[in-house]
Amino acid sequence: MRLFTALATGTAISVLVAACGLDEQGLSSSSGDAGPDGTSSGSGGSSGGSSGGSSGGSSGGSSGGSSGGSSGGSSGGSSGGSSGGSSGGSSGGSSGGSSGGSSGGSDGGGCTVANGCYVVPTGWTLVAFSGNQNTACPGQSTQDDVYEGPNTSSVCSCACALATPPTCPAGPINVKYDENFNHSPLSCNMTGSPAQMKNAAACNTDLYGGGGGLPPGYESLDLSYTPAPPTGGMCTPRANTTAGNLTYAAQDRICTPNTEPCTGSDCTPSFGSGWGVCISNSGSQSCPGTPFTVQHIVGGAATFTCSSNSCGCQVTGTCAGTLTLYTNNNCTGTEQTVTADGACLNGSTAFNSNTYGSYAYATGTPQASCNPSGTSTAQNVALSNVQTVCCTQ
Repeated sequence: MRLFTALATGTAISVLVAACGLDEQGLSSSSGDAGPDGTSSGSGGSSGGSSGGSSGGSSGGSSGGSSGGSSGGSSGGSSGGSSGGSSGGSSGGSSGGSSGGSSGGSDGGGCTVANGCYVVPTGWTLVAFSGNQNTACPGQSTQDDVYEGPNTSSVCSCACALATPPTCPAGPINVKYDENFNHSPLSCNMTGSPAQMKNAAACNTDLYGGGGGLPPGYESLDLSYTPAPPTGGMCTPRANTTAGNLTYAAQDRICTPNTEPCTGSDCTPSFGSGWGVCISNSGSQSCPGTPFTVQHIVGGAATFTCSSNSCGCQVTGTCAGTLTLYTNNNCTGTEQTVTADGACLNGSTAFNSNTYGSYAYATGTPQASCNPSGTSTAQNVALSNVQTVCCTQ
């Protein structure tokens, strides 16, 4: 019965709609616009809101929200605009922030020499370096004067010590004279007669006897007596050291900041004019690389030894003695003493007689010395407290 009633009612409505020239589907789809109450409008608003929200999200927020509200209802439009705006803003902010942060980190430059920053390798110390020990260190730093490239070419030489003195022999005594009767000049350039006095005994007669005219007498001649050179003796060779002749390729100054201007290994020094930016390490090291590529091996004053293996010695010297001349042939009578050392004697003052018949000779103490030969070279040359300094230039 109810089914029949419903069918009858439905038929009647269809007939009524058809009679008025209306379409059932058009009536249904437009019911939202025509309805005066919230029920029907709600249906349209939901549909419009969904469509507006979707449109708002796609277009970036503001556009989509507005479109959604207009086309279908305030609720749907607000929801679409809010959702689109939030999503767009959040996405834009997130993307912009991430992109900006990443770009700023990459383009900031980091620690580079161009911006005055130097990366100090592990185990090395930042220092200021100058090749002049007269340059004052920058403030708040510790000074260390060092040397590099010791030159020892002139510090070693051969020398000798007289171990055993030589002796002066008794003879022979060489005789020279000249006949410059006015005794000027004193040349003694002629060989005497005899040329040598043997001095073979305590009293000897092998000498020039002289005369009063021809042959000439002693007082009118100039004469020289030269003893034989010393014999024997021994010298000991040794190496001689002249530390004052030590030179260096450079005499440098290192200044170490009391507080390093560093953050971690990144350092920004400001040493001032005349100072190189460098790093140092103990011992002899290779430089770690760019920008610290200029190497200086430095240290305290050099030590060394001098070899004597190639040194030799020769004994040299002279002898002088006392010659006593006698007017008799048995070392008696008037006597005259002269020095026999090779000097040319003025006969007018050196002798008290024109003739002599004998002589006696007493040797003196030799004047001996040692002449070194060979070469001595420096060995074991080393700077003390060696360190390596590597600079940027």
